[in-house]
Amino acid sequence: MVYLDYNNSTPVDKRVLDVMIPVFTERFGSPTSPNRAGNQAKQLVEDARIPIARAVGMDPHDVIFHTNRDAANKFAIVGAGMKQPNHPEIVYGITEHRSVTETCFIAACGGKGACTPAMVNSLGFVDVDNFEDIIHDGQYVMVSISLANQVTGIINPIKQLAKVAHQHGLLVHCDASPALGKLPFSAKELGVDMVTVDSGLIYGPKGCAALVANREARRSIQKAFPGRGDYADMDSHDSVLNVPGIVGFGKACEVAVRDSLADMPRQQTLCNNFEDMMLKNIEDMMIFGQNSDRLPNTSCMIIDGVAAKDLVVNTPKLDFSYEDTQPATQFDADHTITAMGYMPKTAMGTFTVSLGRDTSNEDIDEMLDQFVV
Repeated sequence: MVYLDYNNSTPVDKRVLDVMIPVFTERFGSPTSPNRAGNQAKQLVEDARIPIARAVGMDPHDVIFHTNRDAANKFAIVGAGMKQPNHPEIVYGITEHRSVTETCFIAACGGKGACTPAMVNSLGFVDVDNFEDIIHDGQYVMVSISLANQVTGIINPIKQLAKVAHQHGLLVHCDASPALGKLPFSAKELGVDMVTVDSGLIYGPKGCAALVANREARRSIQKAFPGRGDYADMDSHDSVLNVPGIVGFGKACEVAVRDSLADMPRQQTLCNNFEDMMLKNIEDMMIFGQNSDRLPNTSCMIIDGVAAKDLVVNTPKLDFSYEDTQPATQFDADHTITAMGYMPKTAMGTFTVSLGRDTSNEDIDEMLDQFVV
């Protein structure tokens, strides 16, 4: 099999696994226990905050641990969005991850706030002028827009959007999970107050994510969650913290900002070669966001008249991402494509190829052999 779905899941790097194993077998204390083993585990958690914060250009005390990307995104929206009691007013990108769009939708339908989607243009990124018009017309407290889209790889103009938002006194949340390790960025330089990152997308263990939030954002969150004082009090308390996972997460961030970023030019060359050959050999094929800034490893495309689920049957050696059922709501995976102005039928034919550090020239050849018939 050739694995082509690195935007959704990555294998655990051996270096990450190596630092996790001793925490499973030797340093297994609970960070909530007031003994030596507990203090040792607590220190491991604190040490892991450092590389995670460094990876996104923020400070260690900004790191708030969660079990996954969904939980971190929801915590940001429910927390910082509740700055006005029982009436959050939030602007979110129409093509955001489901954990963002559904949380905003539920809040709005429940009468608990005004949640307004910022539209994308035909190239797939949030339009700055439309965004500014929305901000002018409402009394919003928060914005949630991703750095890069997981389906198309299209990169949003976060710095411009954050500047507009801050001019109107809004907090800015950015889900950077698909971008970490693929794009160099600093949340402070982008003007972002909160960043979500997920270990499972950067060759780290699944079941670990973080919301990295600056002081102003944490103060807003504290109003929604009384009793959670400093950053450590905000860590997910659904269960005992996943210390081995957190240690692995920290190591994965070190690897992401060093090795993964260094490998991006190679992955981009492979991706470009793949797209060039597909366009050359297949008629009626389209690449979404071809003229937009995209993640170097991502290609989202459609072959006219070919359903994605049928394509899977015809390419048994390839694992890529696609939407395999008729969408029940606007929040299903293909909402990115329809938001760009395409018909639902087009969206249902869309598939995404995302490369990783293990993708080779031979894998590209196998992809072309499978796709080009």
